[in-house]
Amino acid sequence: MTGSTVVVFADIVCPFTHVGLTRLFSERELRGARDIEIEVRAWPLEIVNSEMLSPTAVAPKIGALRRSVAPDLFTGFDPEVWPSTSLPALELTSLAYAKDVSTGEKVAMALRRLLFEDGFDVSDEGVLAKVAAEHGIARPSYPSRALGEYEDGRQRGVKGSPHFFCDGYEEFCPTLSIEKTAEGYDIAYDQERLDEFMDAVFGAART
Repeated sequence: MTGSTVVVFADIVCPFTHVGLTRLFSERELRGARDIEIEVRAWPLEIVNSEMLSPTAVAPKIGALRRSVAPDLFTGFDPEVWPSTSLPALELTSLAYAKDVSTGEKVAMALRRLLFEDGFDVSDEGVLAKVAAEHGIARPSYPSRALGEYEDGRQRGVKGSPHFFCDGYEEFCPTLSIEKTAEGYDIAYDQERLDEFMDAVFGAART
């Protein structure tokens, strides 16, 4: 799929997205598919669910992810430092992509690392202003671009965060097999589905 774009609808605060995007970017490097762009668009769960995702709800998912598929991620997760909203961070990501795809990709991942690896509140104005300044992005106050992306996602039939689209191929959370149990969550890589997805997006050849 030379020159294709992978479009991912996702929320900043979704831990499954953090794992999925980290794996997606790593796989792109591994396969030498740098001509394929990754565009992360807004899917604000606080609008979908009519309330912000709470750290109490996120903590057991992160615990299960660290025990199973991502022991090296979420090293800075702090329930005491949690965004009150993800909309400004989603808007900043959209503005970064409006500048150019490379900046968009960097900001999309930087914000997630700040939240999950460094323990920063990505709804904090100072945090967002620093990221914007580091990447040369001017920020209006209202999240009109992010809301527009959300509406586009609704039209496409997005099921949740993360939902991937590429050249007619789509998958909801293709990197993980997730089951809710009486004890919490049972999470594993669905390797067959993951390989099928990565081959469809990047091609089977590796460098």
